[in-house]
Amino acid sequence: MTDPKTVVFAIFTLQGGGAEKFVLTLAQAFVQLGYQAHVVAFKKHIDHASASGIHCHFIPYRPLRALPKGRLRYWLAARLFDRHIRRHIGTPDLIVSNLWQVDQILHHSRLPNIVHVLHNTTSLDYQLNSKYPKASIAQLRYVYGKRPLIAVSRGVMLDYQQYIDGQARITTILNPIAREHIRHLAQVDNVAYPSPYLIHVGRFSPQKDHATLLRAYAASHRLMPLLLLGQGKEENNCRRLVQELGIGEQVIFVGFQANPYPLIAHASGFVLSSRYEGFGLVIAESLALGIPVISTDCPSGPNELLPPHCLVPVGDIAALSAKMNELMQELERFKTSFNEDLLPEKVAQRYLDWLQTCPVA
Repeated sequence: MTDPKTVVFAIFTLQGGGAEKFVLTLAQAFVQLGYQAHVVAFKKHIDHASASGIHCHFIPYRPLRALPKGRLRYWLAARLFDRHIRRHIGTPDLIVSNLWQVDQILHHSRLPNIVHVLHNTTSLDYQLNSKYPKASIAQLRYVYGKRPLIAVSRGVMLDYQQYIDGQARITTILNPIAREHIRHLAQVDNVAYPSPYLIHVGRFSPQKDHATLLRAYAASHRLMPLLLLGQGKEENNCRRLVQELGIGEQVIFVGFQANPYPLIAHASGFVLSSRYEGFGLVIAESLALGIPVISTDCPSGPNELLPPHCLVPVGDIAALSAKMNELMQELERFKTSFNEDLLPEKVAQRYLDWLQTCPVA
């Protein structure tokens, strides 16, 4: 009897955002395809409940924090990772590394079959054109140069090729969207906000550009209230801006919601105002719920999910305001079909098909 095939997803924590959701969704899809799926994290903090059949592991990273950030810390963390995998899992058929902190660790891993997933637009996420970039091009080439890469959108792939390495072994596989699970979660009846309303979901950060969203909403006809789901460092600034604009009675700060789907499902329309994305997960999730969506045409992802008439230029207050007016008056015009190629088992099969043509050992 042969051993079942095994896939490992490495991520620093299961706390928070889209990459963590990606890991659990794709891991569950591999389980459905008959694989053993393991999630290995370096911090025991869980916001997302793991699905049945997924094995979760935690590497004791905290003692290494006594060391300065750098190659020694990441080399030692890689030794811990490798030892844990060999002792408790064996040799996986695929190891999927997620996000910069883990990517720096797994760069030093001696295990085979590792691929790095790029979840965001590299040049913008690392602020390569700023005076103080978060990482240099040399660092990025060092970490990512020896293994194949998966980009979560074509825009992410093209950005990496343009700014980092035109010869990289990189391909695009879009994020998985668990449509039926999302629809099930959306059926929870806890919506206590007046309908109709518009909604935005995202952490309060410069990337999401709430300032443009709020100024555009203030300039619109405001036929519906605007709900803001999320939390973050920019929230207080946004609350002050709401008061300055005189829209305090129409903008509702909902805070972080572990299950945002009932509020998305009951919304009349979804608005994304980001300066950049990797894929635009909340767009795809809204489409899975049948909700009309408009978005900035930011790099990268929205223009791979939405038709041109649903998009406006980044940071253009007047254009976004006009598009919000159109949305509030013609909801059906902004409904976009969900792309069934995003269903998790189809995405997992894309990974397997890719492995046949681009072995990662």
